Amino acid sequence: RILSNSANRERAVEQILDLVVSRSYDGINIDFENIPPEDRTNLTLFMKLLYEKLHPLGKIVTIDVPAKTQPTYSGWSGAYDYSALAKYCDLVIIMIYDYHWSGGKPGPISPLDWFSKVLDYAISVMPIEKIVAGIPFYGYDWPEGKRGRGVSYESAISTAKEANSMVHFDEVTGEAYFTYVLKGETHYVWFQIAKSTELRIKEALSKGISRIAAWRIGLEDPLTWDVINKPKD
Repeated sequence: RILSNSANRERAVEQILDLVVSRSYDGINIDFENIPPEDRTNLTLFMKLLYEKLHPLGKIVTIDVPAKTQPTYSGWSGAYDYSALAKYCDLVIIMIYDYHWSGGKPGPISPLDWFSKVLDYAISVMPIEKIVAGIPFYGYDWPEGKRGRGVSYESAISTAKEANSMVHFDEVTGEAYFTYVLKGETHYVWFQIAKSTELRIKEALSKGISRIAAWRIGLEDPLTWDVINKPKD
């Protein structure tokens, strides 16, 4: 209703403008998800209106978008026109995670080959200086045949220790994994360690992308911050 009605769009933008200015914020991040593909143009219009109000005031406008490796016009990512949205944002944060998700089959959250392809597509349709590579700090624990639940690094390691399970690291996908049995039920766990973040940062930097974002602080391997703070070649 916010996006498809012009009066609602303008009202929402004015409220955001008032919020940002009255609280002296640096800017705003828009994270609208589950948008119907038919609202693709309306989302771009919303961001255009917001950008034209905030940018002259020196405020930063950013948006979170789903990851994709090619143009899409349907499904989860169909509403997000990378090229058009980039015109009305200072930064575009691409959520390059949930390749395997809680409602699907077990597997890596952000496999490196897919991560790389998402960035390649983004570079082909928007200015590279606006791209922010979104990386996961989390994992999932999937009981066999059931919906998974999100896990932090700490909880994943704790579970592995309690179950006396060996944690492995998959160099190809760049993620840690293990299995364990609880009450006769096999669980499959994939999660991130500091090495996971290091590999994604290196991949982004190799393509000329110098910014990352992450979901979310508090879920990460504590050593992740040593990787982020380390001088980059």
